[in-house]
Amino acid sequence: MLAAIFLYFPLPLGSYKCVTCKKGKDNKDSAGFYRTAFSEEIAEHPAVQTILDYKWKQGNSYHNYMFFIYLLRMVIFTAALLIAARPGLVNPGCYINAWDWVRLAFEIISLYYFVWKFFDEIGEMTWGFNKYFKDYLNLHQLAAIIFPLLIIPFRAATAWCGAPCDSNVGGGSNSTSVLLNVMCVEASSWQWLFATLAYFANAVLIFEYLSVY
Repeated sequence: MLAAIFLYFPLPLGSYKCVTCKKGKDNKDSAGFYRTAFSEEIAEHPAVQTILDYKWKQGNSYHNYMFFIYLLRMVIFTAALLIAARPGLVNPGCYINAWDWVRLAFEIISLYYFVWKFFDEIGEMTWGFNKYFKDYLNLHQLAAIIFPLLIIPFRAATAWCGAPCDSNVGGGSNSTSVLLNVMCVEASSWQWLFATLAYFANAVLIFEYLSVY
């Protein structure tokens, strides 16, 4: 019973307050639960140590697995952006050599991951919509998912405009007005803006994993 209390109510030291205590008295001395939960004898009991060790190994293995997945997808995402940003390639929607086809594979893997994570976040929202948006970490993770997905419509708009693939090859635009030509140029700029925001938002997530170590 005490082991369960210790495991499922991990109160930080000094955070427990006795709501029934009178003012002027020491809350720690008046709270029997506090003294019991944080007793060194309880913490050093073999049964408690065994349970904590078992729980830690499970949680640590899962954390290491998720950290490995994070590093792997960041490597893939970084490679896709570097290939797309190479000199000479004007329109990232073009796939003209072997490197571009490698980039396409990386983009498909990244897209699959971000779509899966998007629906996973939607599932978390259904459990507690108000609580979800009160946590800034949830908002950060949601932004790290949405920004990469916003690249897609601007990538499609750039391709629709008929932008040339290579800087050495001239190309016209499918649009027939100056306004549409401007919109095509803006689509390319917004595409790279969201790509930059997506990379930054995902790169910062590493601190959430490193904080555990």
